[in-house]
Amino acid sequence: MSQSPITWSARAFDGSSSSGTVSRSTVGNIETVRPRSAAVAATPESQLCHDELEDLYQRLGRTRGPFGSREGRAATRKAWGEKGWTGALWLLERARREKHLDVLDAVAEVLEEHGDRVVSTVATYFANSSAAETNFRTLLLRTAKLARAGVRDDTTLWTMGRDGARSPDVEVREAAYLLLGRVGNSAAREILTDALLAERNDAARETAREALEG
Repeated sequence: MSQSPITWSARAFDGSSSSGTVSRSTVGNIETVRPRSAAVAATPESQLCHDELEDLYQRLGRTRGPFGSREGRAATRKAWGEKGWTGALWLLERARREKHLDVLDAVAEVLEEHGDRVVSTVATYFANSSAAETNFRTLLLRTAKLARAGVRDDTTLWTMGRDGARSPDVEVREAAYLLLGRVGNSAAREILTDALLAERNDAARETAREALEG
């Protein structure tokens, strides 16, 4: 089976841009910058193969077999780490279609290694995601919680947690409460306190209580 390299646009989801040729256009008084080519400059990181990444993806969330052991899971995380930021972006897009929460938890563990950079990216995804994407939004909140240690400013995390706490989906609210508990500032604690009174789901209310007391 032939393998085609994965390439990415010059402007990443976190707002950073790669070197390359861009074209500029003006809409009203606003100047926009668009990549002239969808491919970034050829680098080892940009020459990732879809088949290889998919194979690594299928190893995530395993509980049995060689990839389900502690050593196997560690090897899989290491392999993903070697794929760099381009691999992380591919993983986020791939996980958007995932339905199994154990796989999503494994994805979050892989993504947390990118710290502050991944938080800004998942925040962008979260802001632009559909309310119907319950599992994906839960993944984004869990990733932000895990990556909290590498974040210099909690504002983005608090905003994600606040918006997630308003979700009609229990799974999203629970993930938001845990994120707010990790943030731990007065604004986050205020939302959690309100959740103890307003939350109608027993499990979610208990999650808010644990996040507040944690």
